[in-house]
Amino acid sequence: MKECLLGISSFGHDTSACLIDVYDCKTIFASAQERYSNIKFDDTVPLFTISECIKFAEKFNYKIINASISCDYNFFLGDYFYKEINKIINNSNISKKYFFFLKNQIKNQTNYTNYFLSVKDPINKYINKNFNFLSNKKITQLKKLNCWYFNWAIKHKKIHNLIQKFIGNINLIPVSHHLAHAASTFFSSGFDKSNIIVIDGQGEQDTITIYNGSKRSLELISKTSWPNSLGMFYLAATSHLGYKLGDEYKVMGMSAYGKNNYLNYLEPSFDLNKFGELQIQESEYIKFSELVGTFHKNITFTDKFTKILPTCKNKKFEQQHFDFAKSIQTITENVGVKLSDWAYEKNKIDKICLAGGVALNGLMNNKILNSKYISDAFVYPASGDDGTSVGAALY
Repeated sequence: MKECLLGISSFGHDTSACLIDVYDCKTIFASAQERYSNIKFDDTVPLFTISECIKFAEKFNYKIINASISCDYNFFLGDYFYKEINKIINNSNISKKYFFFLKNQIKNQTNYTNYFLSVKDPINKYINKNFNFLSNKKITQLKKLNCWYFNWAIKHKKIHNLIQKFIGNINLIPVSHHLAHAASTFFSSGFDKSNIIVIDGQGEQDTITIYNGSKRSLELISKTSWPNSLGMFYLAATSHLGYKLGDEYKVMGMSAYGKNNYLNYLEPSFDLNKFGELQIQESEYIKFSELVGTFHKNITFTDKFTKILPTCKNKKFEQQHFDFAKSIQTITENVGVKLSDWAYEKNKIDKICLAGGVALNGLMNNKILNSKYISDAFVYPASGDDGTSVGAALY
């Protein structure tokens, strides 16, 4: 009997599943859940698609020896989360102790929690017992932060456990989201070695990662964490034009009819530091706003910028909207080229692989391909989250 691996993506939108032949690492079956549900960008757990994978394996005499999923719920409590709680607590020793307490709680806890309602909750007890030196405002901030990130981890632990139960005795292995993106493109590229850039809205905590790929290994050489997200910036611009998630390609298309008239307002906020990390600075025109009730920050445009260019709600576009799209596209292309240049300067490799939702931006990809250091580039066709099922299995 032939052997194969089952890959699964159930991170957010565009859930999917696939089968990879163990012998030659070729994809023998792959589908997004939306192909069966007819729900565009379907974000439901892809149990039906997994079932189709299992049927395919049985039909063609394959044994599924392992399964992997493109999310590791433990990483929602990562470096960024630690930095945020330490900003509130302002004591690294106490913050580390609390951080590791929370990491252990993920192992033991299976239910969502609300620290404002559940007095008996073990985390709530810990906060009330150990943080009486904090003001009520800071206690509220800490609880809000926990509610968002800890419950996000619990959500994906539940998804992991649900899928594990569904597939029975096949072992389900977690692969971090960006690592799955990176594997999907490099191991499909045919390159012996290359740099790999993953750009999306957000993984568990990373928004941009750069890897060095060599034969069967992937080495992380740079990572940008939330809230510095090029993908979420592009989505914020997409929303400002009256579109929604999944409509980013329309903004890219609009850019062809515009001029960079808003570039001077927005581009100064974007910089790449010496570690290859994207830094987005707040300004008169860009800010990070808290999602209501969460203490989770997201990028948005300020009231001052909205007065210059009001949100377009009816899609009755004028030249200013095309100019805005052009400016957003130019920033995206420039950041992409800077990331590529940084990766080349790091290890002098002139081939590059791209993945992540932002790698569906063909204009940015073309700019990178034609930049001064790059001789060849590969973009995984399913660069969005649906392609991470393949990446998780290949890794």
